[in-house]
This record gives sequence, structure tokens and C-alpha cells, in this order.
Amino acid sequence: MRASIAALLLATATLSAAFAESPDLATLEASLEAAERAFAQAAAERDRRGFESFLTAETVFSTPHGNHRGPEAIVEQWAGFFAPEGPSIGWEPARVAALEDGSIGLTTGPFWIEALDPEGKPVRFTGIFFSVWRRNASGEWKIVLDTGTEAVPAGRESID
Repeated sequence: MRASIAALLLATATLSAAFAESPDLATLEASLEAAERAFAQAAAERDRRGFESFLTAETVFSTPHGNHRGPEAIVEQWAGFFAPEGPSIGWEPARVAALEDGSIGLTTGPFWIEALDPEGKPVRFTGIFFSVWRRNASGEWKIVLDTGTEAVPAGRESID
């Protein structure tokens, strides 16, 4: 019986210590926003390796062209954005939320794509992105699911 009580006290102390070490919600959400901004910066700089560092083997990007699973398929789908003369992409988190335990988070906000039309004139497309993130054991945020509205010519925004 003493062993059971000791085990219960040890488990309670361990759980209490784990909760005491959890960052507060504002800190968690700030770290998630920083991760989203760093991810966007990697894409803006055409840094394929930096971009890929936010993905895991289970990451899924859901696009109008289908679901892309894992870093290899996602980077292949995004290849044009890493090409020096390819279109550019950017985004910015407008809203950030995380579970209080810091395990899962959500970011959403506007994205834009800038490219040249067939006549060589610059065009801009916009939309809204939605990303679900998971915090790993090291405290790093990694994308689990990513999707968004279809990109439409700037000035013709609509949410379907």
C-alpha cells in the first residue's frame, strides 16, 4: 500500500512539474507566430531547405490540385516558388491560436502570389491560408496540415 501511495505521489509531482514548466498561452502563441513568420521568410527567400525544415513526414498540404503528403511531394509541388525566375509567394499570420497544453496550434491570414502573365506583365493573386501546427518534444512547431482558399486575381477576393 505504501508503494502505491508513493507511486501516486510521484506521478502527481511529475504531472505538476510538467504543467509548471509549460509556457503560458501568450508565450506559446508568440512562438507559433514566430514559426509561421520564419516559414514565410524561407519561402520568400526561395530557401527550399529552410522551407522544408518546417515539414515532417506526415505533413499534408491540401491544394486545388490535390493533397500532397510529406516533404518530397510538397517541395515538388512548390518547385516553381524556389526557382530564381519563378513566381513569388508570401503570407502573413493574421490570427494565431494554440491549445493551452501547447501541443497544437492554428495560423491563418492572407497570402499572395506574384507572377508574370503570358505577356510578361506582373500579376498578383491573393487568398487566405490555414495551417495546423504541432509542437514536437523539442518545442519546435512543425506543420501538420496546410490549406487555403484558391488564389484569385487581386481585387476579386471571395471566400467560397
